[in-house]
Amino acid sequence: MKLDITTLPEGWRPLDATICARYRTGNFATGLSFVQQVGELAEEADHHPDVTLTFPTVEVLLISHDVGEVTDRDLALAGRITQLATERGLEPDLERTHEVSAWVPASPEDVYALVSNVPRTGEWSPTCRSAEWHDPAQTGVGALFTGHNDDGKRQWTSTSKVTAAEPGERFEWEVNDGATRWGYVLAPHEGGTLVTHTWHFTERGHAFFMEKFPKPLVGMAKREQAARKDMPITLTRIARLLG
Repeated sequence: MKLDITTLPEGWRPLDATICARYRTGNFATGLSFVQQVGELAEEADHHPDVTLTFPTVEVLLISHDVGEVTDRDLALAGRITQLATERGLEPDLERTHEVSAWVPASPEDVYALVSNVPRTGEWSPTCRSAEWHDPAQTGVGALFTGHNDDGKRQWTSTSKVTAAEPGERFEWEVNDGATRWGYVLAPHEGGTLVTHTWHFTERGHAFFMEKFPKPLVGMAKREQAARKDMPITLTRIARLLG
């Protein structure tokens, strides 16, 4: 089934082979009650989602496991879950996050020295081909840099601001006034470093896409897919550079 993103119920988006929605419940008890009601809907439909309950949110993933893709059964259940959430006053969480970790054969200090060296970004990023500081003398928190990006289909520049710069521990930045946040979190592990690469698409980013792009839902889905695809490649290249 070819999925038309624009027909998904509010708050739902494609995620790998599934469709996904996350709802803000605010507390565990509300989330647990919502999960129980989702379970009742699933039993009625004889179609069962994957559900993740945390303190502030509930995330639901739908896929027809017998065929390995999204079908009309998933869309129908997504619609019923959306209606349930609306009746309960639960709003979809429009933010998107992803992280991936890998072991790198170097100390946290050496990893930090590399990933915080913004002009070298093109050596490991599949999309950001080059970057430069606005002021090479200012590279800490609040420093600005421009990235020159190319995904093979289009080219664009972006302005980023460093939001965390803790040698040996973390290096993080936000793009386009907080639309997206990226980072590396470092921890010593087995004689090297466990590097966790993070990506966070914020509500500001959602609003930006809705305002600026003719097909915002498609654009956001592509941006998330690109991030999830690129992040493991980035870590592999960093490990190779420091190996």
